[in-house]
Amino acid sequence: MRPLTYERLENLYTHSCGYTTTRELLAQGLTNRQIAALLQEQYLEKIANGYFWMPRCGRQKPADYKPVEVCFVNHDAVIVADSACFYQGFISVEPPTLSVGTRRNDRRHMVFPFDTTRHYLAESGYNIDKLKIETEFGDYQVYDIGRSVCDCIRFRESIEPHIFDLIIDTYHKEFHDPQTRDRLLAYARKMKFEDTAKAIL
Repeated sequence: MRPLTYERLENLYTHSCGYTTTRELLAQGLTNRQIAALLQEQYLEKIANGYFWMPRCGRQKPADYKPVEVCFVNHDAVIVADSACFYQGFISVEPPTLSVGTRRNDRRHMVFPFDTTRHYLAESGYNIDKLKIETEFGDYQVYDIGRSVCDCIRFRESIEPHIFDLIIDTYHKEFHDPQTRDRLLAYARKMKFEDTAKAIL
């Protein structure tokens, strides 16, 4: 390709955090054919449809690149359960599969180069205890630790047993007050798994 193509890409390096989109590449004057060639030459790494990481931009991907990339593709997605515990520092072991929640009626296509488990959430519980994590690379949503521990119980069949045990052990070490347990059980009651939660918590 002509040197101008690479110059246009380098111009993006200086004005971005390392991520870019098809729209931004086209705005720089690149064509779809040139974008395909840059993918072949590994100047671009496809994240999902319309989203790219620029491996030669001189920056490292953030440690939390997975939730960042998920929320690029679906801004309404929420990081849940064991993954929410990990990205908030509650546990130090990263689950092998990213747990992602979306509204029950959300049917947006979500495919990534890393393993994900998708949970479809009822509208009544979607906004409960939701937090926003802001980073220079992009923002993403998680549920707070209390709800995330409860969701681990709710979704335990999809969580690695050693990760689940670590989360419950950490909960027993970190949360001692009855008020916290009552709050967690109130959420479990709303989501209709109170008896199971009581037995584990």
